[in-house]
Amino acid sequence: MLYARHGHRGIEPSDRTPTYNSWRKAKERVYNPNAQGYKYYGGRGVEMCNRWTNSFEYFLFDMGERPDGTTIDRINPFGYYEPTNCRWSSRQVQANNKRRRAA
Repeated sequence: MLYARHGHRGIEPSDRTPTYNSWRKAKERVYNPNAQGYKYYGGRGVEMCNRWTNSFEYFLFDMGERPDGTTIDRINPFGYYEPTNCRWSSRQVQANNKRRRAA
């Protein structure tokens, strides 16, 4: 199965793909209070759509493979992880898309 090679079906963590790891880490930031960065994501009310929370396959279908040199980026930094608000972006694009802190 195509999705099995991404590491969510019995593959060792060291063999997981960058695409799978991006999905897994985004879920951790949203749902795991012990995760690094949780206070900036789940702690601020950021969520992940049910389609992606419950299925790596749907995440992969919607986002495609993660291109080299990119990570998942929320277009609206105040919005959820969902198909209409996410893209693969370089660090530079993400740095220009940060939410601004109130003075």
